[in-house]
Amino acid sequence: MTSHLVLAGDEPWDTMNGVWALIKDNDDSPDFIYILAEEKDYIDDVKDDIRIMIGQYGLETEIETDVVKGGEPLVKKINNIVDSEKEEIVLDITGGTKYLSAQILIHSHIDWFDHIYCLFYLEQEHMRKPYPLIENSRIVLKDLKKDPEGE
Repeated sequence: MTSHLVLAGDEPWDTMNGVWALIKDNDDSPDFIYILAEEKDYIDDVKDDIRIMIGQYGLETEIETDVVKGGEPLVKKINNIVDSEKEEIVLDITGGTKYLSAQILIHSHIDWFDHIYCLFYLEQEHMRKPYPLIENSRIVLKDLKKDPEGE
């Protein structure tokens, strides 16, 4: 069983693109996706869009969302996700705000996650485009746990 903990920020495409890259180019097929965000305004739309996108790959993945505000509630949410899973847990910080990404990493143990991914854009405007419309040479998907030096 594979679970993806996906951090969402202000830019919906940025959040979706991280998930899209993992599924399309990494051949990931998560059983569960947990989307965490600091604000509720867009999280339901992102959830719906991710559900449609993963459906195009024949995946029937359960998706849950939650709005968190750092500190103790965040720690409890991460612990609940980690404790409920028996196999692989992937953290995708691509779309997360700097604050939320830092909070997750501060309040977690690195060993909880099998992979920590971030989709890097060579130009800022690419984070506002759908993944298939971005030239492959303009983006890099990195596993920060496996390659902490970014090489």
